[in-house]
Amino acid sequence: MKKLILIALLFTAFQVSTNAQAPATAPAKAAKTESKKDKGPKKSADERAVQYSQELKQKLKLNDDQYSKVLAVNTECIKRKDALKEADDKKAKKDGKKDIKAYRLGEYQKIFTADQLAAYKAMKDDEKDNNDNKHHGKDGKKDDAKN
Repeated sequence: MKKLILIALLFTAFQVSTNAQAPATAPAKAAKTESKKDKGPKKSADERAVQYSQELKQKLKLNDDQYSKVLAVNTECIKRKDALKEADDKKAKKDGKKDIKAYRLGEYQKIFTADQLAAYKAMKDDEKDNNDNKHHGKDGKKDDAKN
C-alpha cells in the first residue's frame, strides 16, 4: 500500500511540475507561428547571395569563373533589394525591383551560355507558375475564398 501511495504522489508531483512549465513555453510557440516568413535570424546579403549563387551553379552547371561573376551580381542585387525595403514609396519600390530584375538579367546574359540562359529562364518560368498556382485554383481561375 505504501508503494502505491508513493507512486501516486510521484505521479502527481510530476504532473504538477509539467503543468507549471507549460505556460512558460506556450507563448514562445504562439509567437513562432505568428509569422510564416519569420524563420529565425535573417541571413546577411552576402550569405543569401552565396546560397542563391550556389543553387544556380548546381542547376545551370556554372564553371568557377561564371560562379564568381554570378556571385558578384547576386550580392549587388540583394543589397539593392534590401535598400529598397526601407523606402516608403510603393511606386519607387516597384520601379526599383524592375530595375534590379533588368540589371540581373542583363548581367546574366553576359555571363551565361545560350543553353544556361534558356535553362535559367525556364527555371524562372517554373517558379512563376508555382507562385501563380498558390494563388489560383488548379483550373487557373482565382480562388476568391482565399483572396
